[in-house]
Amino acid sequence: MNILKDDLKALRTANTVVFHYTQKDGHFIRALRDKERGDIFSSGRFDCDERKIMVEGRGVCDTAECVASVSYSNDAQMPFYTIAKHLRADDLIRLVWYQDAFTTGQMKDDTDLHADVLYLEIYRKDKFVGKYIVDVSICADNTARMIRFNNR
Repeated sequence: MNILKDDLKALRTANTVVFHYTQKDGHFIRALRDKERGDIFSSGRFDCDERKIMVEGRGVCDTAECVASVSYSNDAQMPFYTIAKHLRADDLIRLVWYQDAFTTGQMKDDTDLHADVLYLEIYRKDKFVGKYIVDVSICADNTARMIRFNNR
């Protein structure tokens, strides 16, 4: 599932990029663009252009659902914009979800917090190009957690 030129344009011009995994839909990215109001989540309005981009992924079991979002303006100061600038049409994107990747024993024992992480890997012509941290989420094991398990 390599990305198309239109996918690339959507990622580079988005105000918000949302990364997903569900058992039903697999791994995908939603590039959201609201030209008038900027960050769609802070505006409270969801009438925007959206492009769904199917990608590869790994690191989660079938009983998990994962979501992470990045809101930004498309300028060079924003971390995801840097990742988007490295992408090329026909690249393969792989999302890699790790539960408790940055959780320390003390965090878990003292606070019951979990530090889940989402990486994005880029492959070009079957060669590894780079691996980027997209998001780290630190929270309790509740509905706000990046990697949630359906059987809990």
